[in-house]
Amino acid sequence: MLRTAMFTIGFIALLIGGFLWMSQQQKGLDPALLSIVKNYVGRDGLVHDVTNDIGVESVEDVGFKKKGDVLEVFYGKMNFNIQMDETLQEAVQNLRKLGIVLSTDEAGNVKLTYNGEAVKQFE
Repeated sequence: MLRTAMFTIGFIALLIGGFLWMSQQQKGLDPALLSIVKNYVGRDGLVHDVTNDIGVESVEDVGFKKKGDVLEVFYGKMNFNIQMDETLQEAVQNLRKLGIVLSTDEAGNVKLTYNGEAVKQFE
């Protein structure tokens, strides 16, 4: 009986631990953004995508959607999320490497530009 009780307690602890691990929010920058910067930005600071893996040729291939404190960016075939928190400055630096500039207006609305052209916002 003691053995069954120990097994049950262990199993419940495992379930709770798994749930907490799965529900933990991602910390830091989105791995997709870091991957693009690491693999496609050259020493000159420009994006080099000769095989068109990313799929960005113009401002039409870039878009974004704001969901609460998260900014979802569509960059060609890639999507990544930016938390509007303490990692925002690091994200802004990485976005600049991709040719994207993030700014806000007086009302607090987020605006993105890609190579100087306004990026479309999805609702």
